Amino acid sequence: MKRRIAAAILVTLLPLGMAACGSQSKADACKLLEKPLNDASLALANSAQNGDATSIADTYTTFATTYEEASKKITNKEIKESVDQVAAGWRAAADNSGVLKADPMSMDVQKLEEYQKIMEDLNTKQTELFDKCEFKH
Repeated sequence: MKRRIAAAILVTLLPLGMAACGSQSKADACKLLEKPLNDASLALANSAQNGDATSIADTYTTFATTYEEASKKITNKEIKESVDQVAAGWRAAADNSGVLKADPMSMDVQKLEEYQKIMEDLNTKQTELFDKCEFKH
């Protein structure tokens, strides 16, 4: 009788133990971001040095893709959600960076304000992610 009770308890608890083994810690999830973000940061620095708006759009797209690819490997819900938000922010920044190509004298102020809002939102989301991952920024 005691064996049956012990077996029933083990069978009940086994799936819980397996789920815990399969879950990803925040630290492990964040570790998946380190190298790709370092590589993308170098690309951004090079783009800024060149001062080319087309290059900036490409670099923003690189960041978006970097985050999207990392997100595919992340199973930690909290970190994945933040990574997805940051990826969407970089994608929006890339899609709207064309405003930077305009002649300053004929620039569409409304589009520039939209772009600035996108960048502010991106900065907020990325800061939140970096804080969760305890990255220096």
